[in-house]
Amino acid sequence: MTYIVLLRGINVGGKRKILMKDLKSLLENNSYKNVITYIQSGNIILNSPETNGDKIKIDITTLIKSTFGFDVPVMVLNPERFNTIYTLNPFLDHDISSLHVTILENPQSDIELNPEEAKQVDNHIYLFCPNGYSKTKYTNDFFEKKLKSKATTRNWKTIAKLMELSTTV
Repeated sequence: MTYIVLLRGINVGGKRKILMKDLKSLLENNSYKNVITYIQSGNIILNSPETNGDKIKIDITTLIKSTFGFDVPVMVLNPERFNTIYTLNPFLDHDISSLHVTILENPQSDIELNPEEAKQVDNHIYLFCPNGYSKTKYTNDFFEKKLKSKATTRNWKTIAKLMELSTTV
């Protein structure tokens, strides 16, 4: 089965550095097939015979910790969930360069958001950031504190590329 794996907080400001070629080799040497990485921020597409995403998450988390020496939040998305993220964006009529999506690890009840800037659909929060993501209050930390759930955010260009790449594996 194909999975999209998102790592949070690697290769940012020279901290928690993992070269994607090293990560790819690590995964390939540990039963994962057709491993593709996209840019340096921890976007991975891979195949695994394992059908339980939670087991894959634990395995990859453990591999990274034992190889690179630090913990990295890992999210494992199956194709169905990733397709849902891709197709339900309510801001697609806006400038794509201003779009982001925050993916929540755990199911959440709705949170009050400014509907001009953010909309929650299931476990995903779509963001329209015309002044850039660095200027929004809707950060991973904001959502993690408010919702008590791990979160990771990707810009829409990355989501679209991962969608494209996941159909080739």
